Amino acid sequence: QGSGIHLNGLSKNAGPPQLTARLDAIRAAAAARPARPSIACIEWIDPLMHAGNWMPELVEIAGGVVMIGEAGRHSGYLDVEELAARDPDVVAIMPCAARGGTPRRTESGEAPG
Repeated sequence: QGSGIHLNGLSKNAGPPQLTARLDAIRAAAAARPARPSIACIEWIDPLMHAGNWMPELVEIAGGVVMIGEAGRHSGYLDVEELAARDPDVVAIMPCAARGGTPRRTESGEAPG
């Protein structure tokens, strides 16, 4: 791994030294943790899509195990049954290019719907 930033397999060693140092610190902290949680990154919910491109690599850098998706490959579709069958420790829902600003919440803090 080392000090380079390798998002999508492209080394960006000429990038900002602060970013490279920060990613190295995250890698080191993640390596020191006793467990690596399995993570499914969901970037769209209708239709259900998993995150690809650089997101799986960011999960790995942070110490997670990618359950769905592959670094350098486009995002893909999946169904709820496939997501459930993979049984990740964490499901991170991160809508890509969502319209309408920040997600709304009810007074109780729950998402509407």
